[in-house]
Amino acid sequence: MLRETSTDIQYINQLRILAIFAVINVHVSTWMTNNITPLSFNWWVGNWIHSITLWSIPVFVMVS
Repeated sequence: MLRETSTDIQYINQLRILAIFAVINVHVSTWMTNNITPLSFNWWVGNWIHSITLWSIPVFVMVS
């Protein structure tokens, strides 16, 4: 009996899952920074989260 080989690349699937969560964080942090006082602590945290998760948008498009 022949064994079927998987055509999925596992690291791409894991990268896709990570990118999904990061895209969600981009949307939440954008909403968070738009509705609070600029230059407050929460504004800085929201901008920091937004900045470190922006990589996910092109990655999500490439792996999809």
